[in-house]
Amino acid sequence: MNFNKLGSNVYFRINFTRRGNYLGNFLDFGASVDWTFAMRHFTKEKTDNIITKTRSRGYDYYNPLNYHVFARIGFNRYVLSGSYRLSDVFKNKYNYPELAKITVGLEIGLFDL
Repeated sequence: MNFNKLGSNVYFRINFTRRGNYLGNFLDFGASVDWTFAMRHFTKEKTDNIITKTRSRGYDYYNPLNYHVFARIGFNRYVLSGSYRLSDVFKNKYNYPELAKITVGLEIGLFDL
């Protein structure tokens, strides 16, 4: 499944080091919203050395709006982030298994100022 989304977020940052043109150490709390404007379902099947690829669109089994809350803690160029999705990706009437609501990540900056 490929979800094409447009989103925005707001957050509150607490800085533990100097401010300016320097990322430093910080803690963020925030919320975000995503709008799914296109969704495509890709499948690939191989039987008897024949490969069949299918691309489908126009399904209505997903919710177009998703809401998240998140937190990030940063130490110079390293950021540990966590997000919790408040909304369901799939509509309840189809009884699809839901995707994971918690996402944890590590961001590493390429440049250290």
